[in-house]
Amino acid sequence: MKQILEIEKLDHQGRGISKINGKVIFIPNAYIGEIVEVEVIKDTKKYMEGKVIKYIKISSDRIKYNCPYYHECGGCNIAHINYKKQLEFKKNTVIDIFKRYANLDINPNICESEDNIHYRNKVVLHVENNKKGFYKDETNELVPIDNCLLLNKKLNDVIDSFTKRLDISEFKEILLRTNGEEVLAKFTSDNELLNTNIVLKDKEDKEGEDATKYIKENAIIFNLGKYKYAVTSDSFFQVNTKQTIRLYDKVREYVGKEKIETALDLYCGTGTIGIYISDLCNRVIGVEVNKSSVTCANYNKLLNKIDNIEFIEGDVSTVINNEMNPDLIVVDPPRSGLDNKTISIIKQIKPKKLIYVSCNPMTLARDIQNLSEEYNLNDIELFDMFPNTHHVESVCLLNLH
Repeated sequence: MKQILEIEKLDHQGRGISKINGKVIFIPNAYIGEIVEVEVIKDTKKYMEGKVIKYIKISSDRIKYNCPYYHECGGCNIAHINYKKQLEFKKNTVIDIFKRYANLDINPNICESEDNIHYRNKVVLHVENNKKGFYKDETNELVPIDNCLLLNKKLNDVIDSFTKRLDISEFKEILLRTNGEEVLAKFTSDNELLNTNIVLKDKEDKEGEDATKYIKENAIIFNLGKYKYAVTSDSFFQVNTKQTIRLYDKVREYVGKEKIETALDLYCGTGTIGIYISDLCNRVIGVEVNKSSVTCANYNKLLNKIDNIEFIEGDVSTVINNEMNPDLIVVDPPRSGLDNKTISIIKQIKPKKLIYVSCNPMTLARDIQNLSEEYNLNDIELFDMFPNTHHVESVCLLNLH
C-alpha cells in the first residue's frame, strides 16, 4: 500500500510521524513539513511503519549525507537533518520526555560536538563470509562496510588495512578502539584459540617499564584533561573523546568548590569520573561490576599518582550501604538506568548531592521521578555525544530537599 503523506513531527527516535485514516505511521528518513510517497511495510492494530519511496516536497533543513550505507545501515538515523536542527530535536525530545514521565518543565542547554563526523573512538564490526560490517537496524542482516563517517579516521585506516591483508573469515566480531595514535583490536571467534587482543602502536609505549604487562598487552591510554586512562576492549569508555572532557568538566562544576569529604562513583568503569573529581574530594570510592574495568581503574589510580581513591569490584546494589556516609554520589549507569534496590539505598543514604550522568533520557526521567521524594532536580545539561544519531547524553545535578 502506498500513500502520499505530510510529515507532522518526529518521534523520539527521529522518525517522521504522519497518519493514515487516523492511525499513526512512523517513517524513517523523513522530516517535518516534507511531503513524501510512502510504502507501508508494517501494519499493527495501533500503528504503522513505512519507508519513503519518493520525496515530493523536501525540507530546507534536509542535507545530503555522503554515506553510501545510510539507507541500509540505520546507525546514523538523523544525518539527513542539518546539525543545528539535530540539536534542536534532541533538546526538544528530552524536554518532552521529562514533562511526560517526570512531570518537570526543563529548558536545558545542549553542548554541541566539536566534530559531527569522525568522532567515534570505538567500533564493533560483525563478520560473515569474510565480509565485515554492521547489522541493519533491528535485523541480523549484515551491511558490508569499508569506511564509516562516524569513525575516527585512524579506525577507518585499520579497517581498510584488515580488508587488504588479513583473512577475517574465522572471526565473528572485531572490536576496534583508538586514542588517535594507537589502536586496540579484539578478535572474537567460535574457535577460542583465535580469540586475541592486539595493540597497534605508532610509537614506543610512553609509560615504559612502569606499565604493567596486562596494560601493555590489553589496553591503550586516553588523555582527558590532565588525567590519563588505560582502557581495554572490555571496559566502558565514552565514544566521543572531546565531548567527554566537556561532560566531565560539567560534573566538576556540579561537585562545586566546597571540598567533598566522601564521594561515591557508581558504575565507575575505568575510574574516569572518580579520578577526574578526586582533587575536589578527600576520599572517593568507585564501584564497578566489570573486572577488566576495575583492573584498569586501579592502574589508572597509579598512573595519575592519586592516593585518595579506591575501587570495589561488585554490583552497585549489593556494595553500597549507609556506613559509607557519602556527601556526594555520582552515577553513570547503563541505558537501563538505576534498579529499584539502588534507588532505595540512595534514598536511605541521602547524600547532599547526586550527580546523574545518563545516555537514556527515558530511564533518567523515570529515575528522577522515583528519587523526587528526597531530591529536587537543580540543573540539567545535555551533551551531543552522538551526532547524526537520535541519542543524547545528559548530566543532572540533584539536591536533597
